[in-house]
Amino acid sequence: MRAANARQDVLVLSCEPSVAMRWLIPRLASFQGTHPDIALHLSVGGGPVAFRRDRIDLAIRRLDFALPEASHVQRLFPEKVGPVMSPQLAPAFASGEYIALGSKTRPDAWSQWLAVHPSVRRPTEIRFYDHHFLIVEAASAGLGVALSPLVLATDDI
Repeated sequence: MRAANARQDVLVLSCEPSVAMRWLIPRLASFQGTHPDIALHLSVGGGPVAFRRDRIDLAIRRLDFALPEASHVQRLFPEKVGPVMSPQLAPAFASGEYIALGSKTRPDAWSQWLAVHPSVRRPTEIRFYDHHFLIVEAASAGLGVALSPLVLATDDI
């Protein structure tokens, strides 16, 4: 027997941790307001998804791995990556007197980005954090300049 206020549908969504924290969760209240009959269960993880085994309905991923042939992909937005910093660090960034913040999930991101942007001054040091959401938080706190996907910093800038 189902309670009168029990939800009809359950949707299990798997999302990369940084995207879940910095983009998805701030938007869930709006989704739930629009779709009150859907109970959204959030699971965080990265890389390939075992939909059947893990009972996942949808996944939000950066597509840097092969997908099964039967997969249906809907692009949410293109990934744009660039430096993110508190306004007071802009002069240090321009002069090259800044600490770069990088994510261990993309350890070569700064060297690749700097190679494509040769006019940007090199940092004095690169410090690595485990996840992108940590480098965005650190950049917001003035600890350095994060090289981050825009989607993770869009609510801050």
